Amino acid sequence: MTASDDIIAASDYYTISEKETAQVAYDKQRKAVTISVDYLDGVGAPDNKLVVGGELEQRPNGSLYKMVWHGFHDLLIAASVGP
Repeated sequence: MTASDDIIAASDYYTISEKETAQVAYDKQRKAVTISVDYLDGVGAPDNKLVVGGELEQRPNGSLYKMVWHGFHDLLIAASVGP
């Protein structure tokens, strides 16, 4: 059992197109706790500035990442690009 097993009770996976998928993870009360939208090769992805409100930060492995907490909405938004 991992720490996420205590939080994630179920999930749904959706194939929107050949290049776009989405996953919704739920807690034990079936409240959505994670929504992930993934774009193969970045095709169709929104501009990261629109998602997280600024530039992504480069990590040591060369990937780009930024996470923003929106406390008013109790919402955490993250964007990542890379290996």
